[in-house]
Amino acid sequence: MKERPILIHEVRDMWPETLVVGYGMKRYNPFVWLLQRAENSAYRRSDYVVSTLEYAKEHMLKHGLKESKYRYLTNGVTLQDWENPLELPKMHKDALQKIKKQGKFLIGYFGGMTPLDTLDFYLDAIKKVNCDSIQFVLVGDGRERERLEQRIRSEKITNCLILPRIEKKSIPNLLKWFDCIYMGTEYTELNKYGISLTKMTDAMISGVPIIFRTNIDNLVSQNNAGIIVDTKNPQKLADKFIEIYEMDADERRKMGLNGHNAVVNNYTYEKIAENYTKLFPAKENLHILMIQHYAGSNNMGMVFRPYYLAREWVKRGYKVDIIAASYSHLRVKNPEIEKSFKKQEIDGIVYHWVKTRTYEGNGIKRAFSIFDFVGQTLVHASEIAKTLQPDVIIAGSTYMLDTYIGQKIRRKRK
Repeated sequence: MKERPILIHEVRDMWPETLVVGYGMKRYNPFVWLLQRAENSAYRRSDYVVSTLEYAKEHMLKHGLKESKYRYLTNGVTLQDWENPLELPKMHKDALQKIKKQGKFLIGYFGGMTPLDTLDFYLDAIKKVNCDSIQFVLVGDGRERERLEQRIRSEKITNCLILPRIEKKSIPNLLKWFDCIYMGTEYTELNKYGISLTKMTDAMISGVPIIFRTNIDNLVSQNNAGIIVDTKNPQKLADKFIEIYEMDADERRKMGLNGHNAVVNNYTYEKIAENYTKLFPAKENLHILMIQHYAGSNNMGMVFRPYYLAREWVKRGYKVDIIAASYSHLRVKNPEIEKSFKKQEIDGIVYHWVKTRTYEGNGIKRAFSIFDFVGQTLVHASEIAKTLQPDVIIAGSTYMLDTYIGQKIRRKRK
Protein backbone atom coordinates (compact mmCIF):
# COMPACT_ATOMS: atom_id res chain seq x y z
CA MET A 1 0.00 0.00 0.00
CA LYS A 2 1.42 3.38 -1.01
CA GLU A 3 1.34 6.38 1.28
CA ARG A 4 -1.81 8.45 1.15
CA PRO A 5 -1.39 11.57 -1.01
CA ILE A 6 -1.13 14.95 0.68
CA LEU A 7 -4.30 16.98 0.01
CA ILE A 8 -3.90 20.77 -0.06
CA HIS A 9 -6.81 23.17 -0.42
CA GLU A 10 -5.77 26.55 -1.85
CA VAL A 11 -7.91 29.65 -1.25
CA ARG A 12 -7.60 32.78 -3.42
CA ASP A 13 -11.15 34.07 -3.02
CA MET A 14 -13.53 33.73 -0.08
CA TRP A 15 -16.39 31.79 -1.68
CA PRO A 16 -19.19 31.51 -0.69
CA GLU A 17 -18.66 34.71 1.35
CA THR A 18 -17.90 36.61 -1.87
CA LEU A 19 -21.28 35.60 -3.31
CA VAL A 20 -23.11 36.82 -0.21
CA VAL A 21 -21.20 40.06 0.45
CA GLY A 22 -20.11 40.92 -3.07
CA TYR A 23 -23.10 39.76 -5.13
CA GLY A 24 -25.97 39.93 -2.64
CA MET A 25 -26.90 36.24 -2.66
CA LYS A 26 -28.75 34.92 0.38
CA ARG A 27 -27.06 32.47 2.73
CA TYR A 28 -30.03 30.10 2.37
CA ASN A 29 -29.66 30.05 -1.43
CA PRO A 30 -29.13 26.34 -2.32
CA PHE A 31 -25.93 27.10 -4.24
CA VAL A 32 -24.49 29.13 -1.36
CA TRP A 33 -25.54 26.42 1.11
CA LEU A 34 -23.77 23.77 -0.99
CA LEU A 35 -20.60 25.83 -1.22
CA GLN A 36 -20.65 26.46 2.53
CA ARG A 37 -20.74 22.73 3.20
CA ALA A 38 -17.88 22.27 0.75
CA GLU A 39 -15.85 25.03 2.43
CA ASN A 40 -16.29 23.46 5.86
CA SER A 41 -15.36 20.03 4.48
CA ALA A 42 -12.26 21.44 2.78
CA TYR A 43 -10.97 22.96 6.01
CA ARG A 44 -11.62 19.80 8.03
CA ARG A 45 -10.42 17.16 5.61
CA SER A 46 -7.46 18.75 3.83
CA ASP A 47 -3.97 18.13 5.19
CA TYR A 48 -3.10 21.79 4.64
CA VAL A 49 -4.92 24.96 3.62
CA VAL A 50 -2.86 27.51 1.69
CA SER A 51 -4.25 31.00 1.17
CA THR A 52 -3.13 34.06 -0.78
CA LEU A 53 -5.30 36.12 1.61
CA GLU A 54 -3.22 37.26 4.56
CA TYR A 55 -6.01 37.69 7.10
CA ALA A 56 -8.31 34.78 6.22
CA LYS A 57 -7.18 32.44 8.97
CA GLU A 58 -9.68 33.55 11.67
CA HIS A 59 -12.61 32.95 9.31
CA MET A 60 -11.25 29.51 8.45
CA LEU A 61 -10.78 28.56 12.10
CA LYS A 62 -14.46 29.34 12.71
CA HIS A 63 -15.37 26.92 9.91
CA GLY A 64 -13.42 23.91 11.10
CA LEU A 65 -9.76 24.52 10.20
CA LYS A 66 -7.05 23.48 12.65
CA GLU A 67 -4.54 26.31 13.00
CA SER A 68 -1.56 24.01 12.38
CA LYS A 69 -2.84 23.34 8.83
CA TYR A 70 -2.86 26.99 7.73
CA ARG A 71 -0.20 28.57 5.50
CA TYR A 72 -0.14 32.04 3.89
CA LEU A 73 1.63 32.07 0.51
CA THR A 74 1.06 35.22 -1.50
CA ASN A 75 0.90 35.63 -5.27
CA GLY A 76 4.16 36.46 -6.99
CA VAL A 77 6.02 37.09 -10.21
CA THR A 78 8.24 35.01 -12.42
CA LEU A 79 11.59 36.68 -13.04
CA GLN A 80 11.90 34.99 -16.43
CA ASP A 81 9.05 37.15 -17.78
CA TRP A 82 10.75 40.29 -16.50
CA GLU A 83 14.15 39.38 -17.90
CA ASN A 84 12.78 38.54 -21.36
CA PRO A 85 9.60 40.62 -21.87
CA LEU A 86 7.59 40.88 -25.07
CA GLU A 87 7.57 44.13 -27.00
CA LEU A 88 4.61 46.44 -26.59
CA PRO A 89 2.19 46.69 -29.53
CA LYS A 90 2.98 49.64 -31.80
CA MET A 91 -0.28 51.39 -30.85
CA HIS A 92 0.72 51.46 -27.18
CA LYS A 93 4.30 52.44 -27.81
CA ASP A 94 3.32 55.32 -30.10
CA ALA A 95 0.69 56.64 -27.68
CA LEU A 96 2.97 56.49 -24.65
CA GLN A 97 5.89 57.97 -26.54
CA LYS A 98 3.73 60.91 -27.60
CA ILE A 99 2.74 61.57 -23.98
CA LYS A 100 6.33 61.45 -22.75
CA LYS A 101 7.58 63.71 -25.55
CA GLN A 102 5.16 66.32 -24.21
CA GLY A 103 6.97 66.10 -20.87
CA LYS A 104 3.95 64.69 -19.06
CA PHE A 105 4.04 62.87 -15.72
CA LEU A 106 2.25 59.59 -16.49
CA ILE A 107 0.03 57.86 -13.93
CA GLY A 108 -1.20 54.51 -15.23
CA TYR A 109 -3.64 51.74 -14.41
CA PHE A 110 -3.29 48.26 -15.93
CA GLY A 111 -5.49 45.19 -15.64
CA GLY A 112 -9.15 44.26 -15.65
CA MET A 113 -11.99 46.70 -16.13
CA THR A 114 -14.77 45.33 -13.94
CA PRO A 115 -16.92 46.90 -11.19
CA LEU A 116 -14.52 45.43 -8.61
CA ASP A 117 -11.69 47.59 -10.01
CA THR A 118 -13.56 50.81 -9.03
CA LEU A 119 -12.42 52.69 -12.13
CA ASP A 120 -15.32 55.13 -11.92
CA PHE A 121 -13.78 56.41 -8.71
CA TYR A 122 -10.44 56.71 -10.54
CA LEU A 123 -12.11 58.82 -13.24
CA ASP A 124 -13.89 60.92 -10.61
CA ALA A 125 -10.50 61.72 -9.08
CA ILE A 126 -8.86 62.37 -12.46
CA LYS A 127 -11.50 65.02 -13.21
CA LYS A 128 -10.44 66.88 -10.07
CA VAL A 129 -6.73 67.01 -10.99
CA ASN A 130 -6.08 70.56 -12.14
CA CYS A 131 -2.55 70.09 -13.48
CA ASP A 132 -1.72 70.07 -17.19
CA SER A 133 1.57 68.26 -16.53
CA ILE A 134 -0.14 65.02 -15.43
CA GLN A 135 -1.60 62.50 -17.90
CA PHE A 136 -3.56 59.39 -16.96
CA VAL A 137 -3.88 56.12 -18.86
CA LEU A 138 -5.86 52.90 -18.42
CA VAL A 139 -4.58 49.76 -20.15
CA GLY A 140 -6.76 46.67 -20.14
CA ASP A 141 -10.11 45.16 -20.98
CA GLY A 142 -13.28 43.95 -19.35
CA ARG A 143 -17.02 44.37 -19.38
CA GLU A 144 -16.76 47.97 -18.12
CA ARG A 145 -14.38 49.13 -20.85
CA GLU A 146 -16.92 50.44 -23.38
CA ARG A 147 -18.89 52.28 -20.72
CA LEU A 148 -15.71 53.87 -19.32
CA GLU A 149 -14.67 54.97 -22.81
CA GLN A 150 -18.10 56.51 -23.33
CA ARG A 151 -17.84 58.30 -20.01
CA ILE A 152 -14.43 59.75 -20.91
CA ARG A 153 -15.84 61.04 -24.20
CA SER A 154 -19.13 62.40 -22.87
CA GLU A 155 -17.58 64.08 -19.83
CA LYS A 156 -14.60 65.35 -21.86
CA ILE A 157 -11.98 63.90 -19.53
CA THR A 158 -9.16 65.00 -21.82
CA ASN A 159 -6.31 64.08 -19.47
CA CYS A 160 -7.17 60.36 -19.61
CA LEU A 161 -6.55 57.77 -22.33
CA ILE A 162 -7.71 54.14 -22.60
CA LEU A 163 -5.57 51.58 -24.45
CA PRO A 164 -6.39 47.90 -25.19
CA ARG A 165 -5.14 45.02 -23.05
CA ILE A 166 -1.69 43.60 -23.72
CA GLU A 167 -0.08 40.19 -23.28
CA LYS A 168 1.05 39.54 -19.71
CA LYS A 169 4.64 39.15 -20.85
CA SER A 170 4.51 42.71 -22.24
CA ILE A 171 3.68 44.23 -18.85
CA PRO A 172 7.35 45.00 -17.99
CA ASN A 173 7.65 47.07 -21.17
CA LEU A 174 4.41 48.89 -20.34
CA LEU A 175 5.25 49.82 -16.77
CA LYS A 176 8.62 51.33 -17.63
CA TRP A 177 6.68 54.20 -19.26
CA PHE A 178 4.75 54.94 -16.06
CA ASP A 179 5.92 57.46 -13.46
CA CYS A 180 3.32 56.15 -11.01
CA ILE A 181 1.00 53.13 -10.97
CA TYR A 182 -2.57 53.37 -9.69
CA MET A 183 -4.45 50.47 -8.12
CA GLY A 184 -7.72 50.40 -6.21
CA THR A 185 -10.02 47.95 -4.49
CA GLU A 186 -13.73 48.04 -3.83
CA TYR A 187 -14.64 48.86 -0.23
CA THR A 188 -16.42 45.74 1.02
CA GLU A 189 -16.44 43.49 4.07
CA LEU A 190 -14.34 41.06 2.04
CA ASN A 191 -11.29 43.32 2.35
CA LYS A 192 -10.83 42.25 5.96
CA TYR A 193 -9.53 38.89 4.69
CA GLY A 194 -6.70 40.53 2.75
CA ILE A 195 -5.92 41.51 -0.84
CA SER A 196 -5.02 38.93 -3.46
CA LEU A 197 -4.50 41.05 -6.58
CA THR A 198 -2.31 39.13 -9.02
CA LYS A 199 -0.98 42.41 -10.45
CA MET A 200 0.22 43.79 -7.10
CA THR A 201 3.61 42.09 -7.29
CA ASP A 202 3.89 42.96 -11.00
CA ALA A 203 3.43 46.60 -10.05
CA MET A 204 5.95 46.37 -7.23
CA ILE A 205 8.74 44.64 -9.15
CA SER A 206 8.57 47.32 -11.84
CA GLY A 207 10.31 49.75 -9.51
CA VAL A 208 7.57 52.33 -10.09
CA PRO A 209 5.95 53.95 -7.02
CA ILE A 210 2.30 53.01 -6.44
CA ILE A 211 -0.77 54.90 -5.32
CA PHE A 212 -3.12 52.29 -3.87
CA ARG A 213 -6.65 53.19 -2.82
CA THR A 214 -7.66 50.61 -0.25
CA ASN A 215 -8.67 50.20 3.39
CA ILE A 216 -6.54 47.17 4.31
CA ASP A 217 -2.86 46.58 5.04
CA ASN A 218 -1.06 44.96 2.08
CA LEU A 219 2.31 44.29 0.47
CA VAL A 220 2.60 47.86 -0.82
CA SER A 221 2.11 49.40 2.62
CA GLN A 222 4.18 46.73 4.38
CA ASN A 223 7.17 47.44 2.12
CA ASN A 224 6.76 51.23 1.79
CA ALA A 225 6.40 50.83 -1.97
CA GLY A 226 3.96 53.68 -2.45
CA ILE A 227 1.17 55.76 -0.97
CA ILE A 228 -1.94 54.15 0.55
CA VAL A 229 -5.11 56.22 0.21
CA ASP A 230 -8.02 55.14 2.40
CA THR A 231 -10.82 57.38 1.19
CA LYS A 232 -14.23 57.50 -0.41
CA ASN A 233 -13.65 61.11 -1.44
CA PRO A 234 -12.30 61.50 -5.03
CA GLN A 235 -10.74 64.87 -4.14
CA LYS A 236 -8.46 63.20 -1.58
CA LEU A 237 -7.25 60.73 -4.20
CA ALA A 238 -6.70 63.60 -6.63
CA ASP A 239 -4.62 65.35 -3.95
CA LYS A 240 -2.40 62.26 -3.69
CA PHE A 241 -1.85 62.31 -7.47
CA ILE A 242 -0.60 65.88 -7.11
CA GLU A 243 1.47 64.92 -4.06
CA ILE A 244 3.39 62.18 -5.85
CA TYR A 245 3.90 64.42 -8.89
CA GLU A 246 5.42 67.13 -6.69
CA MET A 247 7.44 64.66 -4.62
CA ASP A 248 11.22 64.71 -4.89
CA ALA A 249 12.29 62.32 -7.68
CA ASP A 250 14.75 60.53 -5.37
CA GLU A 251 11.96 59.84 -2.89
CA ARG A 252 9.79 58.37 -5.67
CA ARG A 253 12.71 56.22 -6.82
CA LYS A 254 13.24 55.00 -3.25
CA MET A 255 9.60 53.95 -2.99
CA GLY A 256 9.82 52.10 -6.28
CA LEU A 257 13.06 50.40 -5.27
CA ASN A 258 11.52 49.27 -1.98
CA GLY A 259 8.80 47.44 -3.90
CA HIS A 260 11.23 45.97 -6.43
CA ASN A 261 13.58 44.60 -3.77
CA ALA A 262 10.73 43.18 -1.69
CA VAL A 263 9.44 41.14 -4.63
CA VAL A 264 12.86 39.92 -5.78
CA ASN A 265 13.77 38.84 -2.25
CA ASN A 266 10.45 37.37 -1.12
CA TYR A 267 7.68 37.14 -3.71
CA THR A 268 8.99 35.38 -6.80
CA TYR A 269 7.23 32.18 -7.85
CA GLU A 270 10.55 30.40 -7.44
CA LYS A 271 10.50 31.25 -3.72
CA ILE A 272 6.76 30.62 -3.34
CA ALA A 273 7.11 27.20 -5.01
CA GLU A 274 10.03 26.43 -2.70
CA ASN A 275 7.96 27.30 0.38
CA TYR A 276 5.12 25.15 -0.97
CA THR A 277 7.43 22.13 -1.23
CA LYS A 278 7.93 22.21 2.55
CA LEU A 279 4.42 20.73 2.72
CA PHE A 280 5.23 17.91 0.28
CA PRO A 281 6.50 14.43 1.20
CA ALA A 282 10.27 14.02 0.87
CA LYS A 283 10.70 11.69 -2.09
CA GLU A 284 12.20 11.59 -5.55
CA ASN A 285 10.08 11.72 -8.70
CA LEU A 286 7.29 13.49 -6.84
CA HIS A 287 4.01 13.67 -8.77
CA ILE A 288 1.77 16.70 -8.20
CA LEU A 289 -1.84 16.92 -9.37
CA MET A 290 -3.46 20.37 -9.44
CA ILE A 291 -7.23 20.71 -9.80
CA GLN A 292 -7.98 24.27 -10.97
CA HIS A 293 -11.12 24.93 -13.00
CA TYR A 294 -9.79 28.23 -14.41
CA ALA A 295 -6.09 27.39 -14.81
CA GLY A 296 -4.44 29.10 -17.77
CA SER A 297 -0.94 29.93 -18.96
CA ASN A 298 1.11 32.84 -20.25
CA ASN A 299 -0.49 32.54 -23.69
CA MET A 300 -4.02 31.67 -22.58
CA GLY A 301 -4.40 34.17 -19.79
CA MET A 302 -5.64 33.81 -16.21
CA VAL A 303 -5.59 32.05 -13.84
CA PHE A 304 -1.77 32.24 -13.91
CA ARG A 305 -0.80 30.96 -10.46
CA PRO A 306 -1.13 27.18 -11.14
CA TYR A 307 0.95 27.54 -14.31
CA TYR A 308 3.74 29.52 -12.65
CA LEU A 309 3.94 27.19 -9.64
CA ALA A 310 3.85 24.11 -11.87
CA ARG A 311 6.59 25.50 -14.09
CA GLU A 312 8.87 25.96 -11.08
CA TRP A 313 8.16 22.43 -9.85
CA VAL A 314 8.88 20.98 -13.28
CA LYS A 315 12.29 22.69 -13.13
CA ARG A 316 12.89 20.81 -9.87
CA GLY A 317 12.22 17.50 -11.60
CA TYR A 318 8.67 16.98 -10.32
CA LYS A 319 5.93 15.70 -12.59
CA VAL A 320 2.93 18.04 -12.66
CA ASP A 321 -0.55 17.49 -14.10
CA ILE A 322 -3.31 20.11 -14.09
CA ILE A 323 -7.00 19.27 -14.48
CA ALA A 324 -8.84 22.35 -15.79
CA ALA A 325 -12.03 23.29 -17.62
CA SER A 326 -11.93 23.84 -21.37
CA TYR A 327 -13.69 27.19 -20.97
CA SER A 328 -12.95 30.05 -18.59
CA HIS A 329 -14.22 33.64 -18.76
CA LEU A 330 -10.82 34.73 -17.42
CA ARG A 331 -8.79 33.43 -20.35
CA VAL A 332 -7.97 35.31 -23.51
CA LYS A 333 -7.77 32.04 -25.43
CA ASN A 334 -9.44 28.74 -24.53
CA PRO A 335 -8.30 25.31 -25.78
CA GLU A 336 -10.31 23.72 -28.57
CA ILE A 337 -11.24 20.16 -27.64
CA GLU A 338 -13.87 17.68 -28.82
CA LYS A 339 -14.12 15.53 -25.71
CA SER A 340 -13.15 15.65 -22.06
CA PHE A 341 -9.76 14.77 -20.61
CA LYS A 342 -7.85 15.65 -23.73
CA LYS A 343 -4.18 16.09 -22.78
CA GLN A 344 -1.99 19.02 -23.78
CA GLU A 345 1.59 19.65 -22.69
CA ILE A 346 2.62 23.26 -22.06
CA ASP A 347 6.17 23.96 -20.86
CA GLY A 348 6.51 20.48 -19.39
CA ILE A 349 3.15 20.66 -17.59
CA VAL A 350 0.44 18.20 -18.67
CA TYR A 351 -3.02 19.79 -18.81
CA HIS A 352 -6.12 17.57 -18.83
CA TRP A 353 -9.00 19.58 -20.29
CA VAL A 354 -12.53 18.82 -19.10
CA LYS A 355 -15.02 19.94 -21.75
CA THR A 356 -17.43 22.46 -20.22
CA ARG A 357 -20.06 24.79 -21.61
CA THR A 358 -19.40 28.47 -22.32
CA TYR A 359 -20.99 31.31 -20.36
CA GLU A 360 -20.86 35.04 -19.76
CA GLY A 361 -20.77 36.81 -16.41
CA ASN A 362 -21.78 35.20 -13.11
CA GLY A 363 -25.22 33.85 -13.96
CA ILE A 364 -26.76 30.40 -14.02
CA LYS A 365 -24.65 29.29 -17.00
CA ARG A 366 -21.48 29.76 -14.97
CA ALA A 367 -22.99 27.58 -12.23
CA PHE A 368 -23.75 24.91 -14.85
CA SER A 369 -20.13 25.11 -16.00
CA ILE A 370 -18.99 24.51 -12.42
CA PHE A 371 -21.24 21.46 -12.07
CA ASP A 372 -20.06 20.24 -15.49
CA PHE A 373 -16.46 20.30 -14.35
CA VAL A 374 -17.00 18.86 -10.89
CA GLY A 375 -19.43 16.16 -12.04
CA GLN A 376 -17.27 14.84 -14.87
CA THR A 377 -14.11 14.87 -12.76
CA LEU A 378 -15.80 13.09 -9.86
CA VAL A 379 -17.04 10.37 -12.22
CA HIS A 380 -13.49 9.84 -13.49
CA ALA A 381 -11.80 10.20 -10.08
CA SER A 382 -10.98 6.49 -9.74
CA GLU A 383 -9.44 6.41 -13.21
CA ILE A 384 -7.48 9.60 -12.49
CA ALA A 385 -6.15 8.15 -9.23
CA LYS A 386 -5.13 4.89 -10.90
CA THR A 387 -3.54 6.51 -13.96
CA LEU A 388 -1.74 9.48 -12.41
CA GLN A 389 -0.93 8.11 -8.93
CA PRO A 390 -0.35 11.59 -7.43
CA ASP A 391 1.70 12.13 -4.27
CA VAL A 392 0.28 15.62 -3.77
CA ILE A 393 -3.18 16.91 -4.71
CA ILE A 394 -3.79 20.67 -4.75
CA ALA A 395 -7.43 21.72 -5.16
CA GLY A 396 -7.54 25.43 -5.91
CA SER A 397 -10.55 26.53 -7.94
CA THR A 398 -12.37 29.70 -6.85
CA TYR A 399 -15.20 27.60 -5.43
CA MET A 400 -14.64 24.77 -2.93
CA LEU A 401 -16.39 21.88 -4.67
CA ASP A 402 -13.13 20.70 -6.22
CA THR A 403 -11.97 19.53 -2.80
CA TYR A 404 -14.55 16.73 -3.08
CA ILE A 405 -12.68 15.69 -6.22
CA GLY A 406 -9.39 15.79 -4.34
CA GLN A 407 -10.81 13.78 -1.46
CA LYS A 408 -12.13 11.09 -3.79
CA ILE A 409 -8.86 10.83 -5.74
CA ARG A 410 -6.99 10.55 -2.43
CA ARG A 411 -9.28 7.69 -1.32
CA LYS A 412 -9.03 5.84 -4.63
CA ARG A 413 -5.24 6.04 -5.04
CA LYS A 414 -3.69 2.65 -4.25
